[in-house]
Amino acid sequence: MRSILSAMFLTLASMSPVEAGETSWREHYRAFAAAMTAGDEAAAIQHAEAAWLAASRQREPGENRALLAQNSGLMAGTSDPGAALPALKDALALSERGFGVQNYGPDTLRFLVAEAEAAMSPSGRTIGRAADLIPRISLQERTSEPILKARIRLRSLSEEKRQWGSLEAVAGGMSDDYASMPDVSAQRKIEAEALRFIAVLSDPPRDGHRGATTMDEGREGRRYAKRMDASVERFAAIQKEIGPQESLERFDPFLAQAMAWHTMVTAYQGSYDPDARGRDRRMPVAPTVLQGACKMEIPWERQPLDFPDRMSGYNGAVVIGYHLDDDGRTTGLRILSELPSERFGDAMLQQVAKWQADVTNLSGTCMRDRTAVLSLYTIR
Repeated sequence: MRSILSAMFLTLASMSPVEAGETSWREHYRAFAAAMTAGDEAAAIQHAEAAWLAASRQREPGENRALLAQNSGLMAGTSDPGAALPALKDALALSERGFGVQNYGPDTLRFLVAEAEAAMSPSGRTIGRAADLIPRISLQERTSEPILKARIRLRSLSEEKRQWGSLEAVAGGMSDDYASMPDVSAQRKIEAEALRFIAVLSDPPRDGHRGATTMDEGREGRRYAKRMDASVERFAAIQKEIGPQESLERFDPFLAQAMAWHTMVTAYQGSYDPDARGRDRRMPVAPTVLQGACKMEIPWERQPLDFPDRMSGYNGAVVIGYHLDDDGRTTGLRILSELPSERFGDAMLQQVAKWQADVTNLSGTCMRDRTAVLSLYTIR
């Protein structure tokens, strides 16, 4: 188990000697540090709380007590928000007096208190209050590991309680922050942005509301499609970060997922905004090195692609990998990614298997390691 407050531990370890009568909190803190070193999380949480409670009895409000309160609250917060709340409230009160702020400031601690309260009693009000506090936190503090954990729990609560506005704000904020963090995996970036899109998707404009005209509904649809632009841009950025792949056999599954989500978002934009249907929606990067090296479009002689009747009313995206043989037929077909899972993939694979290209003037480069990204949507 790794320390989540290493900077704070260094601060406490370097404190000057104290008077007699303060042994108790120091002993608890030493026991806490030993438990952390041994990887015993349960003991570490217990000793962190004991050190804070002892300091609360033995010391006046000050830096040491504030740091111990933060330590106890953050250690307990991930597993037991109710147990964490008293320490977090004490840490907040002390931070408002200027104590402990070099570790976490009042804005961060207000969020931690609100998030713990939301975890204990999740509702639209408590979740929304915690979500509204996140933008006030500095980028450095809100992207630290303990605060990210609290944001992830709040994101899960928002989804569980179907608080779509809060989910859009929390997941979208995390996705935006991940974009500035060099060590965040593509998987975490995709998960965060997918949840922002799902939140938007779950809060569509109302159809045929009283007094609405066709023009009104058209404007609502365009505004709704515009809310999805952030997801289009983020999934495009993730694809650029991953970059072209050497072959279909070694295709990065997260690149395929980002391609599918990017296409899925644009499919929904096309459902609600007629202007979006004619946009150039090519992938922001060539999915494979060979596909990028081929500078000409494939001259298809036959390229059937019909929306499956049984899927009417649904939107989807399918990423298919294929090669072309010497006769221009598609071979080696494989589904690289599909959304929703197992809904459109097989039907699209059967159709791509019937495609035929004129390969007369195509080099071998253009015939191997290619992808077809298929967008399927129902006009609303």
